[in-house]
Amino acid sequence: MFVKIIRYAWQGTLFFAIKNKLGLLSKQSANPDHYHGETAKNYLKKRLKQEFWHKEQLIVRDLLVNVPNGSSVLDVAFGTGRFVDMYLEKNMSVYGIDISEDMLAVAKEELGEFYDYCHIELGSADSLPYKEASFDLVVCFRFFGLIPFDMARRVLSEIHRVSRGVVIVRVPVRKRTAKPLPSPKDSDAVQGRLYENEIIEFFSDYGFVVQEQRLIGDRGNVDFIVYVLSKSTSTVAQESMKSGSVSE
Repeated sequence: MFVKIIRYAWQGTLFFAIKNKLGLLSKQSANPDHYHGETAKNYLKKRLKQEFWHKEQLIVRDLLVNVPNGSSVLDVAFGTGRFVDMYLEKNMSVYGIDISEDMLAVAKEELGEFYDYCHIELGSADSLPYKEASFDLVVCFRFFGLIPFDMARRVLSEIHRVSRGVVIVRVPVRKRTAKPLPSPKDSDAVQGRLYENEIIEFFSDYGFVVQEQRLIGDRGNVDFIVYVLSKSTSTVAQESMKSGSVSE
């Protein structure tokens, strides 16, 4: 396993960091994903060429430093399991869920023995098959911005339900300098429609507060931001009271 971790590091984020230091990176835009068929098969190969992808890897690795070893983590949507090596380095119990069988097939092929250390479910992020407060950490990357607002509300509600600690989520946010768009419909994708204050308010509506944020980069009218969320104190208090009443 150690050899495979080293190989992944060299082919991925470590190699990116060296190129970044030498100033050899070029900007590259990403295309919309459909996560099935050929798109799933070529997903990782294309993403490894993206500067943003490697910046995200570095950011998540840095954020995981503060997560205790042996914690439980839910990765939703799991995709190709891009952070699995980082989780396992910290002896975390790894759970993942994805609606695409094709993406999970790619994950199994790419991760090899790593995949067998994970508890993977085929299912939807807006109906998580886990008990309340099951996970110390929930990670949601390259997913939240692509889904429509009606689903995003359900996803946030479900993540809040199963989380007992920190949530790390990547969100495309509208730049302050960009012109406002019409009020979003339920069917509109989240991606780049809301300004940062609106995103923070959106999180707050579902019981989360922002603890930290990291800018990945920007493209057009959109900033790509990683948010570290925690449950609001009022929500935690309510859950404690609920738990106490049940135990009595």
